Amino acid sequence: LKDFLAVDDTVIFNSTSAGGLFIGMKDKECQCTGVSNTSIGLSANTFKISETANTAEDAPDDEKGGVHPVPVTFTNLTIKKKLPELDFVCESNNRLWGCKGNTIYASKLGNPLIWYCYSGLLTDSYTLDVGTTGDFTGCISTPNYVIFLKENYIHKIYGEKPSSYQLTTVNAQGLSADSPYSLTNYNDTIFFKSKNEIMT
Repeated sequence: LKDFLAVDDTVIFNSTSAGGLFIGMKDKECQCTGVSNTSIGLSANTFKISETANTAEDAPDDEKGGVHPVPVTFTNLTIKKKLPELDFVCESNNRLWGCKGNTIYASKLGNPLIWYCYSGLLTDSYTLDVGTTGDFTGCISTPNYVIFLKENYIHKIYGEKPSSYQLTTVNAQGLSADSPYSLTNYNDTIFFKSKNEIMT
């Protein structure tokens, strides 16, 4: 086994012994690439590779389309969680929020280690690309929304769950890129240094 990556319930690994890259869901049979007519499923703590039976026209009827499981157990697994690369992070309503470049991220509800879970639930992670120019220069939370700032834009995200999050954008003096630590929340009033002056 070369590499193993677990992203919430998704299992991804590259097997040097089997010679292929396998991607699928925990406890379900899943597709793979790199090995023909092969799939992999996760049952308990054992990975099983199953090879599809002969589907040739002259194959016996009881073998056509059948699956013959060949159990393979791997040891010395390295498990990793995929995390986004973030420049700025804050906390709001039991989620971590962060940003980098032009993208806003929110972790899964109550789990700061899961950032790519999209199951259609209110606990899902959240990702949003904004269309404004420039990179984010900071972020901060308030009781009612999360603020993401650029030098010339202020973005606010309202809502209680991913399906109801709403973004508002204002073209205004934002947080100066050379003063990210000037951003603070004092008695629910936001203060920061723009390129020209102190803003509230």
